[in-house]
Amino acid sequence: MFALITFPILISKYGLKEVGVIFTVQAIVMILASISNYSFVYYIPTVSKRVSEDKIYIIKLWNLALHIRTYFSVFLSLLISLFVYFFYKEYLLIWLLSLPLLIPKIINPTLFCNALEVNKFVFKIGFYSKLLFLLLVYVSNNSNLVNLLLASSELIAILFYLKRIHHGFYNFQVVSFFEIKRFLSKTFNLFLVNFLLLLKPNAILPAVSYLLGFEFAALFSIAQKVINAIKSTSGIVFVSFFPIYTKEKLSYNFLSVKRLNLALLFSIITVIGFWLLSPYLIYVLNNFKINIPAVRTLQILSLSIPIFFMIIPLFSYILNQKKWNIILCFAIIQLLILIIVLNFLIHQNIIGVAKSLVVSEYVLFLCYVIFVSKRRGFVFLR
Repeated sequence: MFALITFPILISKYGLKEVGVIFTVQAIVMILASISNYSFVYYIPTVSKRVSEDKIYIIKLWNLALHIRTYFSVFLSLLISLFVYFFYKEYLLIWLLSLPLLIPKIINPTLFCNALEVNKFVFKIGFYSKLLFLLLVYVSNNSNLVNLLLASSELIAILFYLKRIHHGFYNFQVVSFFEIKRFLSKTFNLFLVNFLLLLKPNAILPAVSYLLGFEFAALFSIAQKVINAIKSTSGIVFVSFFPIYTKEKLSYNFLSVKRLNLALLFSIITVIGFWLLSPYLIYVLNNFKINIPAVRTLQILSLSIPIFFMIIPLFSYILNQKKWNIILCFAIIQLLILIIVLNFLIHQNIIGVAKSLVVSEYVLFLCYVIFVSKRRGFVFLR
């Protein structure tokens, strides 16, 4: 929600175009961070029971994650920096000042907090880092420094809580090349799943900037951030309950669609609320200026809210069964649908982008429903 508070401040200080540049560069760095995280976002939840019970294993896995994230981050940073230098030199400064965003992502302990069931630290890190960022943005007057200030805020918060989460996180160990190579090979399919699933939300903003310009990117980012505030709630539900589910403390039926009826009802009410309140939300977030395309974009994106919640039990079931190839296949289908639909609707600017995203979300949900129903005979609906 802090991102929503910063929007009026940034737009009033720097204008739509400059804000579009800031968030586009930030999105590209997040793509690099997602790639650098390799397969950990899905691998760690599947071994959460061992992580919580084996003190040696958690330190070993933590150091493995640090090494892989660091190596990938350095390599990708150098590679993309050369590309920016030769083809987009006017944005080289803001790009270099945004690269420190990778540092807090390297030492981010969120996945381990989920496995250890100490999610209170995830909230504390998120809250205090965003609060510090908000204060720094308010006093700063240089748009090139925005992403650097965000990186500094996150890094300070993580370092403050890291030892409190687990004392072994400061026990740095050298990981052999053989161990790294074996892990990369073992979880390559999970990496592809992670890459494809995170490519869509992170790459869509740079695509909007390239196709429609930075001002449209800023307007789309406003709508996207509002929806992401709701989507993060579904993410919290998943990361909180999936480790418990894999430890066999809960049956699958606990995460059944039937038991998410209240969440579905809440999400539908939220959609209606967004549809009615979108003009006022955009008016406030866009520095008290109405913008019809942004309003329509927010309304259309809100149609995906029920999917964010209803897909949790289906995804949890498939992930727990280690059907990584199925998840990968569905991610590819979703991405292809997004590209195809976007090709037909791009003339509608960011409204067409929003429609394409929503269609791809519903196609993905349908794929999960068909697969799980065939394996369980609609038991999950009871």
